[in-house]
Amino acid sequence: MANTLLHVLVTVMVLKHSWLVIITCLLIMGILICLAIYYTKQRTLQKEENERQKLKRQLTNNLNHELKTPVASMLVCIETLLNNPNLSEQKKHDLLTHSYAHCQRLTQLLNDISTITRLDSGFENIEKADINIYHIIADIKEEIGFRPPEKRMNIHLDLPKSLPLKGNYSLID
Repeated sequence: MANTLLHVLVTVMVLKHSWLVIITCLLIMGILICLAIYYTKQRTLQKEENERQKLKRQLTNNLNHELKTPVASMLVCIETLLNNPNLSEQKKHDLLTHSYAHCQRLTQLLNDISTITRLDSGFENIEKADINIYHIIADIKEEIGFRPPEKRMNIHLDLPKSLPLKGNYSLID
């Protein structure tokens, strides 16, 4: 009988310790899972931040390049007007109209830079609207037509006249 009682006491002690071991293992596993989730989330957030910074740099570089384009085009128009005082009134009007359009383009680009700056601060989202990619490319093709012949590119548009998407016209342009 004492043997049986001793056996029961040892079994209870082992079971009691087994439960403690099981509970401890479960707690450790829970902590490890929480840490894994935390570090995975941190890495994801870091990746997103790196991607955002990369996109911002690309956008800034593109805007820098885009600022130079209208300035160069306006210079060509103004130089043409200055160096050719005998141009027809229609040609003078076309060159002035073209220069004015580029001034407006510069203004829009500066507004875009302001928008990007505010985006970085989290104050504003980029406005998106229904736009047609065909029109953007057609405008670029027309713009190239004003360049001197040695600086022109040939662009052939083989697109449907309606190619809609949701976006920001000036940023895509």
